[in-house]
Amino acid sequence: MKVVITSQNEGKIIEFRNMLSKSGLEVISQAEYMPEESINVIEDGKTFAENALKKVTIFPATSECIFMGDDSGLEVEALNGAPGVKSARYAGPNASGKELCETLLKALSGIQDRRARFTTVIAIRWGAHVDTVSGSIEGIIAEKMCGEGGFGYDPVFIPDGYQMTFAEMSSEEKNAISHRRKAIDRACRVVEGGRSIEILSD
Repeated sequence: MKVVITSQNEGKIIEFRNMLSKSGLEVISQAEYMPEESINVIEDGKTFAENALKKVTIFPATSECIFMGDDSGLEVEALNGAPGVKSARYAGPNASGKELCETLLKALSGIQDRRARFTTVIAIRWGAHVDTVSGSIEGIIAEKMCGEGGFGYDPVFIPDGYQMTFAEMSSEEKNAISHRRKAIDRACRVVEGGRSIEILSD
């Protein structure tokens, strides 16, 4: 069975491929599913779930594929949950990962409370059925950028229980504990069950 990842973010697509590699599902990108069409969903929802749902409900219910679309973001306690759903646009349209991190570090300059949470919500659509699952991981924001791996805010996020940022970890280490890992595991449970199930929050 094919799973279409409804994203244009190459970093996310790679993580989905890696995490779903042992699921027995054939994973393809949105661009591979519709190579001659460019679909750009405007992420103007007020929640991660609203944005994730927009990414799967634009596709036809008649397709035999499973569609998975996610919205993820970083929520910082001292910033009242910002950047939140605006994580990708926190430093302006088309900002690089470095620019996002620099903007966040500047906003936290002099602030001691650096608690933060990464959250992912995945919307799953197969036929007329739509469901959502979520995953999150707690941590803190580092004082400076560290590491070359990952993407987005990975160079400044240190998960609880670790002394390194996501960007300093190997992809295997990060993918084993991340917010996206948790959400994808739950998405697979939904797909395997073929029905909606109750998802407990972290």
